[in-house]
Amino acid sequence: MNKNNKILTIIYLFASIMILNFIICSVLFIFNIDDLTSFSYIEIRNITFYFIISLFYNLILLSLLAVIIMLLYNKYKISLLNKIIIVLPFFIVIVPHVLVWIAYSSIDSRMSVFGKVLFNMCICVVVMSLFIFLLKLTKFDQLKFNKTKIIKQILKISAAAYIGLLFLFFITLIATSHRYAENKASSPNIILIVVDALRKDFIGAYGSPLNIAPHIDYLAESGVIFENAFAGYPGSVPGHASILFGEEIEEHKAMDNNFTIVEKKESIARILKSQGYYTYGICQNPIISRQSGFSQGFDFYWSWGKKFISNAPIPCYFYILPINQIIFKVLGIDLINTYFKILVKRDKQPFFCFINYLYCHSPYHDYSKPRWITKERIKKVQDLYESSNLPNETDWPMEKVVKITADYAASVCYVDSLIGCLINDITKKDLIKDTLT
Repeated sequence: MNKNNKILTIIYLFASIMILNFIICSVLFIFNIDDLTSFSYIEIRNITFYFIISLFYNLILLSLLAVIIMLLYNKYKISLLNKIIIVLPFFIVIVPHVLVWIAYSSIDSRMSVFGKVLFNMCICVVVMSLFIFLLKLTKFDQLKFNKTKIIKQILKISAAAYIGLLFLFFITLIATSHRYAENKASSPNIILIVVDALRKDFIGAYGSPLNIAPHIDYLAESGVIFENAFAGYPGSVPGHASILFGEEIEEHKAMDNNFTIVEKKESIARILKSQGYYTYGICQNPIISRQSGFSQGFDFYWSWGKKFISNAPIPCYFYILPINQIIFKVLGIDLINTYFKILVKRDKQPFFCFINYLYCHSPYHDYSKPRWITKERIKKVQDLYESSNLPNETDWPMEKVVKITADYAASVCYVDSLIGCLINDITKKDLIKDTLT
Protein backbone atom coordinates (compact mmCIF):
# COMPACT_ATOMS: atom_id res chain seq x y z
CA MET A 1 0.00 0.00 0.00
CA ASN A 2 1.71 3.18 -1.21
CA LYS A 3 1.57 6.58 0.49
CA ASN A 4 -1.27 7.98 -1.66
CA ASN A 5 -3.39 4.89 -1.08
CA LYS A 6 -2.74 5.11 2.67
CA ILE A 7 -3.86 8.77 2.76
CA LEU A 8 -6.92 7.98 0.65
CA THR A 9 -7.77 5.01 2.88
CA ILE A 10 -7.52 7.15 6.03
CA ILE A 11 -9.74 9.85 4.47
CA TYR A 12 -12.21 7.16 3.39
CA LEU A 13 -12.31 5.59 6.88
CA PHE A 14 -12.87 8.92 8.65
CA ALA A 15 -15.45 10.12 6.13
CA SER A 16 -17.35 6.82 6.28
CA ILE A 17 -17.40 6.69 10.07
CA MET A 18 -18.64 10.27 10.31
CA ILE A 19 -21.44 9.95 7.78
CA LEU A 20 -22.53 6.46 8.94
CA ASN A 21 -22.58 7.55 12.58
CA PHE A 22 -24.66 10.59 11.63
CA ILE A 23 -27.14 8.46 9.64
CA ILE A 24 -27.51 5.77 12.33
CA CYS A 25 -27.96 8.31 15.15
CA SER A 26 -30.44 10.30 13.05
CA VAL A 27 -32.52 7.19 12.31
CA LEU A 28 -32.36 6.26 16.00
CA PHE A 29 -33.74 9.65 17.05
CA ILE A 30 -36.37 9.76 14.30
CA PHE A 31 -37.86 6.65 15.88
CA ASN A 32 -37.14 8.04 19.34
CA ILE A 33 -39.03 11.31 18.89
CA ASP A 34 -42.80 11.28 18.93
CA ASP A 35 -43.59 14.96 19.45
CA LEU A 36 -41.33 17.71 18.12
CA THR A 37 -43.46 20.44 19.70
CA SER A 38 -42.60 19.25 23.22
CA PHE A 39 -38.84 19.26 22.61
CA SER A 40 -36.84 21.04 25.31
CA TYR A 41 -33.34 22.54 25.41
CA ILE A 42 -32.30 19.64 27.65
CA GLU A 43 -33.34 17.06 25.05
CA ILE A 44 -31.58 18.98 22.25
CA ARG A 45 -28.47 19.22 24.41
CA ASN A 46 -28.57 15.48 25.21
CA ILE A 47 -29.16 14.42 21.60
CA THR A 48 -26.31 16.56 20.24
CA PHE A 49 -24.05 15.21 22.98
CA TYR A 50 -24.98 11.65 21.98
CA PHE A 51 -24.05 12.35 18.34
CA ILE A 52 -20.67 13.76 19.38
CA ILE A 53 -19.73 11.17 22.01
CA SER A 54 -20.89 8.32 19.74
CA LEU A 55 -18.62 9.62 16.96
CA PHE A 56 -15.76 9.98 19.43
CA TYR A 57 -16.11 6.34 20.55
CA ASN A 58 -16.38 5.08 16.97
CA LEU A 59 -13.26 6.99 15.91
CA ILE A 60 -11.27 5.50 18.80
CA LEU A 61 -12.40 2.00 17.89
CA LEU A 62 -11.72 2.66 14.20
CA SER A 63 -8.19 3.90 14.95
CA LEU A 64 -7.34 0.84 17.04
CA LEU A 65 -8.68 -1.71 14.58
CA ALA A 66 -7.42 0.08 11.45
CA VAL A 67 -3.86 0.34 12.79
CA ILE A 68 -3.80 -3.37 13.67
CA ILE A 69 -5.23 -4.42 10.28
CA MET A 70 -2.90 -2.11 8.31
CA LEU A 71 0.16 -3.47 10.14
CA LEU A 72 -0.94 -7.02 9.36
CA TYR A 73 -1.60 -6.08 5.74
CA ASN A 74 1.83 -4.47 5.31
CA LYS A 75 3.50 -7.57 6.75
CA TYR A 76 1.51 -10.39 5.15
CA LYS A 77 -0.10 -8.72 2.06
CA ILE A 78 -3.31 -10.73 2.50
CA SER A 79 -6.00 -9.36 0.17
CA LEU A 80 -8.74 -10.23 2.67
CA LEU A 81 -7.29 -7.66 5.11
CA ASN A 82 -7.69 -4.94 2.50
CA LYS A 83 -11.37 -5.87 2.13
CA ILE A 84 -11.78 -5.82 5.91
CA ILE A 85 -10.36 -2.26 5.98
CA ILE A 86 -12.94 -1.18 3.39
CA VAL A 87 -15.93 -2.63 5.31
CA LEU A 88 -14.56 -1.59 8.73
CA PRO A 89 -16.65 1.63 9.09
CA PHE A 90 -19.88 -0.28 8.38
CA PHE A 91 -18.87 -2.95 10.88
CA ILE A 92 -17.95 -0.50 13.67
CA VAL A 93 -21.11 1.62 13.36
CA ILE A 94 -23.76 -1.00 12.59
CA VAL A 95 -22.69 -4.15 14.50
CA PRO A 96 -22.92 -2.67 18.05
CA HIS A 97 -26.54 -1.69 17.40
CA VAL A 98 -27.29 -5.21 16.13
CA LEU A 99 -25.68 -6.72 19.25
CA VAL A 100 -27.63 -4.40 21.56
CA TRP A 101 -30.89 -5.44 19.87
CA ILE A 102 -29.95 -9.10 20.46
CA ALA A 103 -28.79 -8.40 24.03
CA TYR A 104 -32.20 -7.02 25.03
CA SER A 105 -34.09 -9.92 23.45
CA SER A 106 -35.03 -13.16 25.19
CA ILE A 107 -31.95 -14.88 23.70
CA ASP A 108 -29.58 -13.09 26.08
CA SER A 109 -31.17 -14.29 29.33
CA ARG A 110 -30.66 -17.95 28.42
CA MET A 111 -26.85 -17.80 28.16
CA SER A 112 -23.93 -17.63 30.57
CA VAL A 113 -21.34 -14.84 30.40
CA PHE A 114 -19.00 -17.07 28.37
CA GLY A 115 -21.90 -18.02 26.09
CA LYS A 116 -22.75 -14.36 25.50
CA VAL A 117 -19.15 -13.49 24.62
CA LEU A 118 -18.87 -16.45 22.23
CA PHE A 119 -22.26 -15.68 20.68
CA ASN A 120 -21.34 -12.01 20.13
CA MET A 121 -18.05 -13.01 18.51
CA CYS A 122 -19.90 -15.37 16.15
CA ILE A 123 -22.34 -12.58 15.21
CA CYS A 124 -19.38 -10.27 14.48
CA VAL A 125 -17.75 -12.88 12.20
CA VAL A 126 -21.04 -13.54 10.38
CA VAL A 127 -21.75 -9.83 9.84
CA MET A 128 -18.19 -9.12 8.71
CA SER A 129 -18.44 -12.01 6.22
CA LEU A 130 -21.73 -10.60 4.97
CA PHE A 131 -20.17 -7.16 4.48
CA ILE A 132 -17.26 -8.66 2.52
CA PHE A 133 -19.70 -10.63 0.34
CA LEU A 134 -21.66 -7.43 -0.38
CA LEU A 135 -18.38 -5.64 -1.13
CA LYS A 136 -17.56 -8.21 -3.81
CA LEU A 137 -21.12 -8.16 -5.13
CA THR A 138 -21.30 -4.37 -5.50
CA LYS A 139 -17.60 -3.87 -6.38
CA PHE A 140 -17.54 -1.12 -3.72
CA ASP A 141 -13.73 -1.25 -3.43
CA GLN A 142 -13.43 0.06 -7.00
CA LEU A 143 -15.91 2.84 -6.23
CA LYS A 144 -13.85 3.88 -3.22
CA PHE A 145 -10.63 4.42 -5.10
CA ASN A 146 -12.25 5.94 -8.19
CA LYS A 147 -14.35 8.55 -6.40
CA THR A 148 -11.76 10.45 -4.35
CA LYS A 149 -13.50 13.82 -4.81
CA ILE A 150 -16.78 12.43 -3.48
CA ILE A 151 -15.04 10.94 -0.43
CA LYS A 152 -13.30 14.23 0.38
CA GLN A 153 -16.57 16.12 -0.07
CA ILE A 154 -18.34 13.73 2.34
CA LEU A 155 -15.57 14.30 4.88
CA LYS A 156 -15.93 18.09 4.63
CA ILE A 157 -19.75 18.02 4.91
CA SER A 158 -19.62 15.58 7.83
CA ALA A 159 -16.99 17.61 9.65
CA ALA A 160 -19.09 20.78 9.18
CA ALA A 161 -22.17 18.95 10.52
CA TYR A 162 -20.36 17.81 13.70
CA ILE A 163 -18.86 21.27 14.26
CA GLY A 164 -22.42 22.61 14.03
CA LEU A 165 -23.61 19.96 16.52
CA LEU A 166 -20.77 20.87 18.89
CA PHE A 167 -21.73 24.55 18.69
CA LEU A 168 -25.41 23.66 19.31
CA PHE A 169 -24.41 21.51 22.29
CA PHE A 170 -22.57 24.38 24.00
CA ILE A 171 -25.42 26.81 23.29
CA THR A 172 -27.99 24.46 24.86
CA LEU A 173 -25.58 23.60 27.69
CA ILE A 174 -25.46 27.28 28.63
CA ALA A 175 -29.24 27.58 28.24
CA THR A 176 -29.91 24.62 30.57
CA SER A 177 -27.33 25.42 33.25
CA HIS A 178 -28.79 26.56 36.55
CA ARG A 179 -27.87 26.87 40.17
CA TYR A 180 -29.58 25.28 43.12
CA ALA A 181 -30.55 27.18 46.21
CA GLU A 182 -28.50 26.79 49.36
CA ASN A 183 -30.03 24.38 51.83
CA LYS A 184 -29.88 23.58 55.47
CA ALA A 185 -27.44 20.77 56.23
CA SER A 186 -30.03 19.22 58.57
CA SER A 187 -32.45 18.35 55.76
CA PRO A 188 -32.40 14.54 55.26
CA ASN A 189 -31.80 12.84 51.93
CA ILE A 190 -34.78 10.80 50.74
CA ILE A 191 -34.69 7.66 48.56
CA LEU A 192 -38.05 6.33 47.40
CA ILE A 193 -37.73 2.76 46.10
CA VAL A 194 -40.56 1.07 44.20
CA VAL A 195 -40.10 -2.61 43.38
CA ASP A 196 -42.59 -3.27 40.60
CA ALA A 197 -44.78 -6.38 41.12
CA LEU A 198 -43.19 -7.32 44.47
CA ARG A 199 -45.46 -9.64 46.47
CA LYS A 200 -45.89 -9.07 50.19
CA ASP A 201 -45.86 -12.80 50.96
CA PHE A 202 -42.29 -13.17 49.64
CA ILE A 203 -40.84 -10.73 52.20
CA GLY A 204 -39.58 -12.06 55.53
CA ALA A 205 -40.81 -8.96 57.39
CA TYR A 206 -44.33 -10.00 56.38
CA GLY A 207 -43.86 -13.62 57.43
CA SER A 208 -42.41 -15.30 54.34
CA PRO A 209 -40.50 -18.53 55.20
CA LEU A 210 -38.24 -18.24 52.13
CA ASN A 211 -35.71 -15.75 53.62
CA ILE A 212 -34.81 -14.28 50.21
CA ALA A 213 -34.85 -10.52 50.97
CA PRO A 214 -32.56 -9.82 53.96
CA HIS A 215 -31.83 -6.21 52.93
CA ILE A 216 -35.52 -5.34 52.55
CA ASP A 217 -36.12 -7.05 55.92
CA TYR A 218 -33.31 -4.91 57.39
CA LEU A 219 -35.02 -1.73 56.17
CA ALA A 220 -38.30 -2.95 57.65
CA GLU A 221 -36.71 -3.75 61.02
CA SER A 222 -34.84 -0.45 61.23
CA GLY A 223 -37.81 1.64 60.08
CA VAL A 224 -41.59 1.59 59.98
CA ILE A 225 -43.55 -1.31 58.50
CA PHE A 226 -47.20 -0.98 57.46
CA GLU A 227 -49.30 -4.07 58.06
CA ASN A 228 -52.33 -2.83 56.09
CA ALA A 229 -50.89 -1.03 53.08
CA PHE A 230 -52.83 -1.01 49.80
CA ALA A 231 -51.88 0.00 46.26
CA GLY A 232 -53.70 3.01 44.81
CA TYR A 233 -54.57 0.86 41.80
CA PRO A 234 -53.29 -2.49 40.38
CA GLY A 235 -51.50 -0.93 37.41
CA SER A 236 -48.18 0.82 36.78
CA VAL A 237 -49.34 4.27 35.63
CA PRO A 238 -52.30 4.66 38.05
CA GLY A 239 -50.33 3.19 40.97
CA HIS A 240 -47.27 5.36 40.46
CA ALA A 241 -49.45 8.44 39.95
CA SER A 242 -50.86 7.88 43.44
CA ILE A 243 -47.36 7.40 44.88
CA LEU A 244 -45.64 10.38 43.25
CA PHE A 245 -48.56 12.85 43.21
CA GLY A 246 -50.24 11.76 46.45
CA GLU A 247 -53.68 11.54 44.86
CA GLU A 248 -56.43 8.97 44.71
CA ILE A 249 -57.36 7.62 41.29
CA GLU A 250 -60.46 9.85 41.23
CA GLU A 251 -58.15 12.88 41.45
CA HIS A 252 -55.36 12.03 39.01
CA LYS A 253 -57.82 10.17 36.71
CA ALA A 254 -55.16 7.74 35.38
CA MET A 255 -57.43 4.74 34.88
CA ASP A 256 -55.02 2.53 32.93
CA ASN A 257 -51.44 2.23 31.68
CA ASN A 258 -52.18 4.16 28.48
CA PHE A 259 -53.07 7.34 30.36
CA THR A 260 -50.88 10.46 30.02
CA ILE A 261 -50.84 12.95 32.89
CA VAL A 262 -50.81 16.31 31.11
CA GLU A 263 -51.96 18.43 34.04
CA LYS A 264 -49.25 20.16 36.08
CA LYS A 265 -49.36 18.59 39.54
CA GLU A 266 -47.87 19.20 42.96
CA SER A 267 -45.67 16.09 42.98
CA ILE A 268 -43.45 15.02 45.86
CA ALA A 269 -40.45 15.90 43.65
CA ARG A 270 -41.75 19.42 42.97
CA ILE A 271 -42.45 20.07 46.66
CA LEU A 272 -38.97 18.90 47.70
CA LYS A 273 -37.34 20.81 44.84
CA SER A 274 -39.00 23.99 46.08
CA GLN A 275 -37.38 23.24 49.47
CA GLY A 276 -33.95 23.14 47.80
CA TYR A 277 -33.62 19.42 47.14
CA TYR A 278 -31.75 18.02 44.15
CA THR A 279 -34.37 15.68 42.64
CA TYR A 280 -33.84 12.82 40.21
CA GLY A 281 -35.64 9.68 39.14
CA ILE A 282 -34.17 6.44 37.75
CA CYS A 283 -36.98 4.23 36.50
CA GLN A 284 -36.67 0.81 34.88
CA ASN A 285 -40.38 0.70 34.01
CA PRO A 286 -40.65 2.16 30.47
CA ILE A 287 -44.23 3.42 30.88
CA ILE A 288 -43.46 5.45 34.00
CA SER A 289 -41.83 7.96 31.70
CA ARG A 290 -41.55 11.63 30.87
CA GLN A 291 -44.08 11.14 28.08
CA SER A 292 -46.58 9.82 30.64
CA GLY A 293 -46.07 12.92 32.81
CA PHE A 294 -43.95 11.49 35.64
CA SER A 295 -40.93 13.79 35.31
CA GLN A 296 -42.76 16.68 36.98
CA GLY A 297 -40.52 18.32 39.58
CA PHE A 298 -37.41 16.25 38.77
CA ASP A 299 -34.13 17.89 37.84
CA PHE A 300 -33.28 14.69 35.99
CA TYR A 301 -35.62 11.85 35.15
CA TRP A 302 -34.55 8.74 33.25
CA SER A 303 -36.76 5.83 32.31
CA TRP A 304 -36.06 2.87 30.09
CA GLY A 305 -38.15 2.79 26.93
CA LYS A 306 -38.72 4.77 23.77
CA LYS A 307 -36.96 7.94 24.93
CA PHE A 308 -34.27 6.27 27.04
CA ILE A 309 -31.57 8.25 25.16
CA SER A 310 -32.98 11.76 24.86
CA ASN A 311 -34.02 11.92 28.53
CA ALA A 312 -30.83 10.54 30.11
CA PRO A 313 -28.57 12.79 32.22
CA ILE A 314 -25.30 13.53 30.40
CA PRO A 315 -23.08 11.53 32.82
CA CYS A 316 -25.13 8.44 31.92
CA TYR A 317 -24.54 8.75 28.18
CA PHE A 318 -21.27 6.86 28.34
CA TYR A 319 -23.25 3.83 29.54
CA ILE A 320 -25.97 4.20 26.89
CA LEU A 321 -23.51 3.91 23.99
CA PRO A 322 -24.00 0.58 22.18
CA ILE A 323 -20.54 -0.81 22.99
CA ASN A 324 -20.97 -0.11 26.70
CA GLN A 325 -24.52 -1.48 26.69
CA ILE A 326 -23.18 -4.74 25.28
CA ILE A 327 -20.51 -4.91 27.98
CA PHE A 328 -23.08 -4.18 30.69
CA LYS A 329 -25.46 -6.84 29.38
CA VAL A 330 -22.73 -9.47 28.99
CA LEU A 331 -21.43 -8.84 32.51
CA GLY A 332 -24.95 -8.45 33.94
CA ILE A 333 -24.29 -5.01 35.45
CA ASP A 334 -27.42 -3.17 36.58
CA LEU A 335 -27.91 0.27 35.01
CA ILE A 336 -30.27 1.56 37.71
CA ASN A 337 -27.70 1.27 40.52
CA THR A 338 -24.95 2.50 38.17
CA TYR A 339 -26.92 5.69 37.45
CA PHE A 340 -27.58 6.13 41.17
CA LYS A 341 -23.83 6.07 41.87
CA ILE A 342 -23.27 8.72 39.20
CA LEU A 343 -26.05 11.06 40.32
CA VAL A 344 -25.99 10.72 44.11
CA LYS A 345 -25.09 14.04 45.75
CA ARG A 346 -22.27 14.13 48.27
CA ASP A 347 -22.29 17.83 49.13
CA LYS A 348 -24.46 19.65 51.64
CA GLN A 349 -27.42 19.84 49.30
CA PRO A 350 -29.99 17.15 50.19
CA PHE A 351 -31.33 14.94 47.41
CA PHE A 352 -34.56 13.14 46.65
CA CYS A 353 -34.15 10.04 44.51
CA PHE A 354 -36.98 7.93 43.07
CA ILE A 355 -35.89 4.44 41.98
CA ASN A 356 -38.02 1.84 40.21
CA TYR A 357 -36.89 -1.78 39.79
CA LEU A 358 -38.77 -3.93 37.26
CA TYR A 359 -36.99 -7.27 37.80
CA CYS A 360 -39.87 -8.82 39.76
CA HIS A 361 -42.23 -8.27 36.84
CA SER A 362 -42.91 -11.20 34.52
CA PRO A 363 -41.18 -12.81 32.70
CA TYR A 364 -39.08 -13.84 35.69
CA HIS A 365 -35.34 -14.49 35.38
CA ASP A 366 -32.60 -15.55 37.74
CA TYR A 367 -30.13 -12.66 37.40
CA SER A 368 -28.12 -13.53 40.52
CA LYS A 369 -24.47 -14.55 40.32
CA PRO A 370 -24.09 -17.35 41.23
CA ARG A 371 -27.58 -18.40 40.21
CA TRP A 372 -30.06 -18.43 43.08
CA ILE A 373 -32.02 -21.38 41.68
CA THR A 374 -30.40 -24.65 42.71
CA LYS A 375 -31.73 -28.16 43.25
CA GLU A 376 -31.63 -27.60 47.02
CA ARG A 377 -33.69 -24.40 46.83
CA ILE A 378 -36.23 -25.94 44.44
CA LYS A 379 -36.57 -28.83 46.92
CA LYS A 380 -37.08 -26.31 49.75
CA VAL A 381 -39.85 -24.52 47.82
CA GLN A 382 -41.54 -27.86 47.12
CA ASP A 383 -41.31 -28.85 50.81
CA LEU A 384 -42.87 -25.53 51.84
CA TYR A 385 -45.83 -26.18 49.52
CA GLU A 386 -46.24 -29.75 50.70
CA SER A 387 -46.18 -28.63 54.34
CA SER A 388 -48.68 -25.83 53.53
CA ASN A 389 -46.22 -23.16 54.70
CA LEU A 390 -46.67 -21.74 51.21
CA PRO A 391 -50.34 -21.75 50.14
CA ASN A 392 -51.18 -23.08 46.68
CA GLU A 393 -54.35 -21.38 45.48
CA THR A 394 -54.13 -22.71 41.91
CA ASP A 395 -55.15 -25.95 40.24
CA TRP A 396 -51.84 -26.14 38.36
CA PRO A 397 -49.55 -29.18 38.63
CA MET A 398 -47.16 -28.91 41.57
CA GLU A 399 -44.12 -29.00 39.28
CA LYS A 400 -45.33 -25.86 37.45
CA VAL A 401 -46.16 -24.03 40.69
CA VAL A 402 -42.73 -24.81 42.17
CA LYS A 403 -40.93 -23.66 39.01
CA ILE A 404 -42.78 -20.33 38.78
CA THR A 405 -42.30 -19.74 42.52
CA ALA A 406 -38.57 -20.44 42.27
CA ASP A 407 -38.22 -18.13 39.25
CA TYR A 408 -40.08 -15.35 41.03
CA ALA A 409 -38.14 -15.88 44.27
CA ALA A 410 -34.89 -15.61 42.30
CA SER A 411 -35.98 -12.25 40.86
CA VAL A 412 -36.91 -11.00 44.35
CA CYS A 413 -33.54 -12.14 45.68
CA TYR A 414 -31.76 -10.25 42.88
CA VAL A 415 -33.65 -7.00 43.53
CA ASP A 416 -32.88 -7.38 47.24
CA SER A 417 -29.17 -7.70 46.40
CA LEU A 418 -29.38 -4.44 44.38
CA ILE A 419 -31.03 -2.69 47.34
CA GLY A 420 -28.20 -4.08 49.48
CA CYS A 421 -25.65 -2.56 47.06
CA LEU A 422 -27.51 0.75 47.18
CA ILE A 423 -27.40 0.76 51.00
CA ASN A 424 -23.69 -0.08 50.81
CA ASP A 425 -23.07 2.79 48.37
CA ILE A 426 -24.66 5.45 50.55
CA THR A 427 -22.87 3.97 53.59
CA LYS A 428 -19.49 4.29 51.82
CA LYS A 429 -20.30 7.90 50.90
CA ASP A 430 -21.09 8.57 54.58
CA LEU A 431 -24.72 9.43 53.74
CA ILE A 432 -26.52 6.62 55.57
CA LYS A 433 -27.11 8.63 58.76
CA ASP A 434 -28.70 11.50 56.82
CA THR A 435 -30.81 9.40 54.41
CA LEU A 436 -34.38 8.17 54.71
CA THR A 437 -34.96 5.04 52.61
